[in-house]
Formats: sequence, C-alpha cells, structure tokens
Amino acid sequence: MNSIDDEKLKQAFQLYRSRWSREDDLINQRITWLGVSQAILVAAYGFTLQFDVEKMKSLYDKNPEIPLKLSTFLNMVPLIGMAIALTILLGILAAVCAAIVVHRKWRSEWQVLTQAPAANNPHWKAARIYVTTLTTIVGFGSALFMPFAFFLFWHAVRYQPAWIQNF
Repeated sequence: MNSIDDEKLKQAFQLYRSRWSREDDLINQRITWLGVSQAILVAAYGFTLQFDVEKMKSLYDKNPEIPLKLSTFLNMVPLIGMAIALTILLGILAAVCAAIVVHRKWRSEWQVLTQAPAANNPHWKAARIYVTTLTTIVGFGSALFMPFAFFLFWHAVRYQPAWIQNF
C-alpha cells in the first residue's frame, strides 16, 4: 500500500469510528432518559401509595372525586412507564442496528481500500474498532435489557400476576 492508500484508510477509519461513537452516544442518551423518567414515575407512584385510609376518608369528605382521581393516577402511571420503556427500547434497538450497519460498512470499506478480504486477515484485527465481539454483544445486551426490565416492573405493578402475589 502506498501513502495515499494509507491516508484514505486512516480517514475512512476516523469517519466510521466517529459514526460508531455517535450511535454509542445515542444509546447513552436514551438510557439516561429511561433512568430519569422511570425514577420520576416510581417516586410519584410511591408517594401516591402513601395515602392511608384516614387521609382518604378526610379527602373524600372534602371532595368525593379525589379517591377516583388517585385510583386513575395509580392505574395510569404503570401504563405510562411501560409506554416509555417500549419507546426507549425501540430507540436503543435502532441505534444498535445502526451501529451494526456502520461496522459492516467499515469492514467493506476496509476490504476495498486494502484490496484484501477481512476474513482470516491478521491486519483486519488491527483495523477493528478496538472492541471484541463479546464486549459489543454484552454492551448492547445490557442497553436493550434495561427498558425491558422496566417494562416488566411496570407490568407487574399494574397487572399483579399470580407469581408476584406469592412473594
């Protein structure tokens, strides 16, 4: 390879690395949104559950609609939590898919610029974006699991399946 090819390879690597980093940043932002939104919802739900029977009776005497509104709120928060978790799951899944596309395009570009197949090529390992496949799978897996876990949490709160009631 001559120096022009080396320069093109370096520029291509920097381009694809920046695209990969952008997808990682998007995943990070979505996980942050998930954490903040779920923390607010859990806090609001927990605060609302603190109303005891005596407080409810006094509120009912003042305004008979209050218990109904609290009940509606307690029924809606889990649904909102599940909707947010699913929406963020889709966003994270989109970013994961985009990162996979970026990796495949980088591999293709590398093969064109070096005129060598990536499979079984010792130079391809040096050209990879510094992570192993296992690390990538674990990282993406944890990002995808978090919204799913919150969805299951809110589903259990809202619908209280039999296995939860046995705890």
